[in-house]
Amino acid sequence: MNKENGSITSSKAHLFFDNFTNLAEENIKLDIYKFKKGAKKFTNKITELISNVISGLTILDEKDESQKEYYRIDVIGYSFLDEDDKGFEEAKADLSQAPSLWSLDVAVEHENNHKGWKDELVKLCYIRCPLRVVIGYNYYDMRDDPKIGDVQKVKYSMELISQICSKTNSSVIENGQELLIILGNCQSKDGQGNYKDFDYRGYIIYNEAGKLNYKIIPSNRDKGA
Repeated sequence: MNKENGSITSSKAHLFFDNFTNLAEENIKLDIYKFKKGAKKFTNKITELISNVISGLTILDEKDESQKEYYRIDVIGYSFLDEDDKGFEEAKADLSQAPSLWSLDVAVEHENNHKGWKDELVKLCYIRCPLRVVIGYNYYDMRDDPKIGDVQKVKYSMELISQICSKTNSSVIENGQELLIILGNCQSKDGQGNYKDFDYRGYIIYNEAGKLNYKIIPSNRDKGA
């Protein structure tokens, strides 16, 4: 990689910066959008510009597509962290906003559509935190089916995660992290809805010595509740 003035000029970050600043200078009128004047219009213009920048990038040998505000996670859990100023007291004061320093501990996605939680799973694969949870549903009369039962869908989920790891050269679930899939009852495969409870069952996917594995959490029904 070539370095110019201490920066890596051939990096994707450098390309993004160049494209963004060039488009901004060409398309945004400072006297109209500066400071708080027309804030919403300004934000819309900027996000449109960013979409154009992303559409011109190729990160993993494939042309990138853009999506606005895709990462609206249903519920997260976080905790505050103590902050050490380390000599940046004035800069900190000028950037003072609450909450300031925090840790993402839990990210949860719930999907009503029994066929729709695959997208929620993939979305959480790109979020880094100790616990990620996908709550979905399966046909109540097919929960133990050898082809489309819960376990088969969990194994398919593990295959998806492995493909993401391979294709992006990254680790989705690090040691000590867990991805919990909770599946409950929905209508039968023929469209009937004659189930008496949700019968939620839990499946924990985790990293064991560099290999994905899973374990089953007994349902309340199994525990005699």
